[in-house]
Amino acid sequence: MAQNSEAIVMPPFLKAGDKVAILSPGSTPKDSVVRQAEKVLKGWGLCPVRGKYVTTRYHGWAGTAKEREADLMWALRDKSIKAIICSRGGYGSAQILYNVPLDTLKKYN
Repeated sequence: MAQNSEAIVMPPFLKAGDKVAILSPGSTPKDSVVRQAEKVLKGWGLCPVRGKYVTTRYHGWAGTAKEREADLMWALRDKSIKAIICSRGGYGSAQILYNVPLDTLKKYN
């Protein structure tokens, strides 16, 4: 059997005070849904941080592809962000993932 050269990367467990980004890489969620997610995360002792475009509306998506990609790249590059939660997904997510090089995802894990 061939050996897999790719190891599974296990991030550290979240702890109280860690920042968690809330993003919408696909369609736009209701603001009330994002507020509820923030409330739950705060209840767990975490610090939720909204992406700039999390509730933006653009033809059913949470901003243009460039805006949604910018939110994702911000969350990946900001070393203070310890986790990312996506409020919505779908086809819009695929639009932006094609533009994020795999090496970038590996670099910011």
